[in-house]
Amino acid sequence: MRSHGSLSELIFPVRCLGCRRLGIDICATCRIGWNNHIYRTFGVSQNRKFPIYSSVIYSPIASKILLASKEDGVLAADALVAASIENAQIYFQNEIGTGHLVPIPSRKKASRRRGRMYINELIEYSGMTPLDLLSHRRAVRDQSTLHADQRAKNLSGAFGIDPTKLLLHDVPVIIVDDLVTTGSTLNEAARALNAAGFRVLGAITACLAKPVR
Repeated sequence: MRSHGSLSELIFPVRCLGCRRLGIDICATCRIGWNNHIYRTFGVSQNRKFPIYSSVIYSPIASKILLASKEDGVLAADALVAASIENAQIYFQNEIGTGHLVPIPSRKKASRRRGRMYINELIEYSGMTPLDLLSHRRAVRDQSTLHADQRAKNLSGAFGIDPTKLLLHDVPVIIVDDLVTTGSTLNEAARALNAAGFRVLGAITACLAKPVR
């Protein structure tokens, strides 16, 4: 596991992750833009809906926090994102049930650049244990500039199951990611897991964004 924090966090003064003001990791004003609630939406796999629970509505402030966590490895941002995933997991568990937490895998190039398996670490940060089942079967494009149909085509058939884990089939699983926008990534993950015989209870994410068209 990556050692949390960085040299820059020790050298430079603490600034708000949202507005960059000095003094605190996230100020009271920006905290409004990252305040855990619960939002329930749905994904679709094999023509069946599955529940998605998210904690924070995506916003410019949320975008900065996610980027600080995912791309810069800022400890304070990791803590916020991990807490939001845990919040969604608690609601999901109370209302839907429990299952093994299956992280959405990052592209290998991204994991090498970050020096860690991002979603895995966020799950572990909250004291939970990820179950690595999913892997990329082929290259996929970055999703940020794609519209909804392009995202669905980009992810179609992209995930497979680690063949060493197939003996675990028929266990309940919950998919975990940092952000849901169109749901294409979660839908593809659910497809791969269902096809391998796992029981997908649903998914949890830290943030929920307005779907792109």
